[in-house]
Amino acid sequence: MAQIYHDFQAAISKFHQIEYNLADVEADKFDDDFYVFRVAIKELERRLGSVVTQGFDDCTTVYSCFKLLDSFDVMLTREVIMQDLEKKHVDLVQSFGNDLKSVLDIFRSLKDHPIIGRNMPPVAGAVLWVRGLKERISDPYTRFKTLHASAVMESEETKEVFKIYNLAIALFEEFEQKQFGGWCEAIESIGQDKPKQALLVRFTDGGFDGKGKGKPLLRVNFDPALTKLLREVKYLMLLHLEVPDAATGI
Repeated sequence: MAQIYHDFQAAISKFHQIEYNLADVEADKFDDDFYVFRVAIKELERRLGSVVTQGFDDCTTVYSCFKLLDSFDVMLTREVIMQDLEKKHVDLVQSFGNDLKSVLDIFRSLKDHPIIGRNMPPVAGAVLWVRGLKERISDPYTRFKTLHASAVMESEETKEVFKIYNLAIALFEEFEQKQFGGWCEAIESIGQDKPKQALLVRFTDGGFDGKGKGKPLLRVNFDPALTKLLREVKYLMLLHLEVPDAATGI
């Protein structure tokens, strides 16, 4: 890359050093000098295309491929480079399709017992887990929409991959709604019954029976279900979900 940049600067510098007046329409030598300049630029574009192509071969994930494209940005719109990248765009679609299938396999195998962070409550943890899967496939899909390879985007293979993507997104959203909706229905009984319980209850230590045997102790009667509910509310609100009024009231 450094050598390509150096050669480009040399071509620019050489073109700047022409001695005749560029505004002189009768200066025939301009056509020859500009042709030499264009040939040099075309050669540099071919070399740059080879670098990008080799970079694609070195990338191991779809995400790293798009990071590579971001690095070269508008240079990829050059015709010579686009021709070199056309086949790589096909490979990129195939890699995205394989990634989609892997994510769907993860979802189907773990949806009944999702991997939840140790600090997360069950419902919010499940929602965060499925959102992680959704984010993993959503970012590449969004980036595909910005590709300049229209022929690749209109191919039947690409359309089939995008159908799988839409199926995956629908499954993820259905799972999130099922988790959150089920929790909203379950908290009705907790919200109505648990706060009505006595705040303090007798705690029997050594068989205290109210007749002087054992130590008479009291303990706070804070129901574990309430603790679980409050944790869910905290994390679900951080996930920007609309928590029912009954839960926020508690």
